[in-house]
Amino acid sequence: MTDRPIISLHLPKTAGTSLRMAWRRAIGPEKILFDYGDPPADPCSTIHLDPDYYDRHPVTRLGRFRVVHGHFPPSKYAAVGDALRVTFLREPVANVVSIYFFWMRFVPPGNALQEYARSRRLTIEEFALLPIIRRLYGETYFGRFPIERFDFVGDQSRFGEEVARLSALIGIELDGSIKTNTSDEAEAVLEGDAAEWAARRRDALADDGLLSRLRGILADDVRLYEEHAGR
Repeated sequence: MTDRPIISLHLPKTAGTSLRMAWRRAIGPEKILFDYGDPPADPCSTIHLDPDYYDRHPVTRLGRFRVVHGHFPPSKYAAVGDALRVTFLREPVANVVSIYFFWMRFVPPGNALQEYARSRRLTIEEFALLPIIRRLYGETYFGRFPIERFDFVGDQSRFGEEVARLSALIGIELDGSIKTNTSDEAEAVLEGDAAEWAARRRDALADDGLLSRLRGILADDVRLYEEHAGR
């Protein structure tokens, strides 16, 4: 079992909630710092308003915690010495489709970008073109702390297998069977407006022309995913 601190980055809609539950079961919530207060996908977050803040005020240790897990800029914990850095990626088109339909139906809005997309009723292609979303991986999360510096980059599409690989790396047995926010099962019981949004999501995922256009918009993140997911 590793005694190194673990920096566990949860990118939006990449099975991070399932991994959070796995951390809780494996080492106990009292040893985990859940850091969701300053997500990079919010244009009002520190990394956008004051990009050098964590250079001036580095976090150097986790204190009594063994793991920090959440939505945060990786640069926030860049100064934590000898840390293992882990994250999961999801195929970018599927990821953006998931974020879009989740944000559009989730009330109240969680951040300024979500409020902007909802209030202006952006289409999914307009949403994908927003700079924070278009380069969610390459710039929003890994622009100031390259993904190459991570010790483990899992592929969300093979979550169970990848959690087993992560368990071997860190010497802690994590449960890869935990599944949360599984849209297909959840949508079967939705009603009203939520059911309508769920049907629109399924239609989007079946629209080859739309998916092709989204792959073009998200080309940089698609390349990053193809190069790094599963290593």
